[in-house]
Amino acid sequence: MANITIAGDLAPIGRNIPAFQSGPPRSLADLGLSPRDSLVIANLECPLADAGDAIVKGGPALRAPASAAKGIRSLGVSAVNLANNHIMDYGPAGLDQTIASLSSAGVRCFGAGRTSMDAALPAALEWGDAKLQVFGFAETEYNASTQRTAGASLLEISSLVRTLQRASKDSFVVALFHAGNEYFEYPSPWLRDTCRLAIELGAGVVVCQHSHCIGSYEVYNGGLIVYGQGNFIFDMKTSKPGWWLGLMVQLQIAGNTLRGFQFTPFRQTPGVNLVEPLEPAPGHQVLDAFEQRSALLADEDKFLAAWDQFCEANRRNYQSHLFGLGRITRRVNRLLGFCDLIPRKGQRNIGNALRCQSHLEALRQLYSREKTC
Repeated sequence: MANITIAGDLAPIGRNIPAFQSGPPRSLADLGLSPRDSLVIANLECPLADAGDAIVKGGPALRAPASAAKGIRSLGVSAVNLANNHIMDYGPAGLDQTIASLSSAGVRCFGAGRTSMDAALPAALEWGDAKLQVFGFAETEYNASTQRTAGASLLEISSLVRTLQRASKDSFVVALFHAGNEYFEYPSPWLRDTCRLAIELGAGVVVCQHSHCIGSYEVYNGGLIVYGQGNFIFDMKTSKPGWWLGLMVQLQIAGNTLRGFQFTPFRQTPGVNLVEPLEPAPGHQVLDAFEQRSALLADEDKFLAAWDQFCEANRRNYQSHLFGLGRITRRVNRLLGFCDLIPRKGQRNIGNALRCQSHLEALRQLYSREKTC
């Protein structure tokens, strides 16, 4: 039986930098967050790059020192996913330095590369009596790989199908999806369907990261799907208390079969031990809430109602993104909702542009350039 531990988003930045550079940090096994004989896999949420300029993008550009790779290995992490929305924040040179730094530290990486073909390659790992192929996929932001340019492996249906169909039938397949709506504890209907498709294509486990909160899970066709496990180690200024909580997803695999799984809750402690297990009482509260949300996910009507409620609660935030509002106009729209005053015909035209795949593809082409007119 092989023990596999999957951790969430790892960014060795902020108050945690010294622990990764001069620590070394205590291993997850020493902290009681993974079995001592476990293979640990995480999502590296930023490049490890010491030089270069940030790309032009919406949202923050993150990076950590290249020397942090040794600290990652000291934690007991053996492999990291690079398919996420920040891995290209410092361009192809930043990605190259990340891969080189990880390799020097003895940490395998997957999910990004110099071309889309490279990015789609899995990490082929052997642990105990298990042979694994671990794939990384990310939603498209400023991170897309192409046949000629570096970036992340994209979570698009055609790529997902082709990639998983090529997976070895003799290996247990794990797919890490960097996808979902931030701070939403459930998948969107599209993401749930895509995760289930991955199981139908042969994946034994699918774990969605990126949402920065503990979400929900389901067992589908014998495979495990986790819709949000929270952050791993990620120091940021935030008012979200759930930012500091996470789950370790622990798998027991025999051959190419999932024999069992469990979830271990923990809390981030920036600059100290980095992470620590929760005491029994708060730990039970976290797991009980996780199970309750997962039960709701199994009720189609309640799940769709939760999705609709999330969308309505974030209507004005999405309007600000859609119309490119600045800081002041975003605040005014949040208070007054002036975007709701657009005539119904105009709203229908917007809805059709977003609903129709061909229109949406054209809009992506126009507004995915670094500079738009």
